Amino acid sequence: MSIKFSNFSFGIIGAGGITSAQGENTTFTVTPDSTSGYLPATGEFIIIIYLSTSDAPHMSSAREGIRIKSRSVNTLTIKTRNVAGGGGQQAWDAGSKYLLSITAENVESFLDFLGCQVFS
Repeated sequence: MSIKFSNFSFGIIGAGGITSAQGENTTFTVTPDSTSGYLPATGEFIIIIYLSTSDAPHMSSAREGIRIKSRSVNTLTIKTRNVAGGGGQQAWDAGSKYLLSITAENVESFLDFLGCQVFS
């Protein structure tokens, strides 16, 4: 499995938000910040979604990691929800923030690729 990265990619969840019932192969839209880097064009990646009132995910009382299967411009297709810890699969309003972030799962996947033993 290959997880892609990009620098400084952040923004908000687009119109319609994300319902708690959305799962694998469903889509939602994002609006990148005007100063943001791009989300990876191909491959899987993980974004962290958090409350619009928070400055950063670690400062938010609610957050969720979502593994993205693919991207077409600003439409993202979900592979898995509630990855990388967080508060469980939940509904997210339009305007909630997202951040492409390195997670423990990313690091473990990379170390596994290198053939390193991973301890939890």
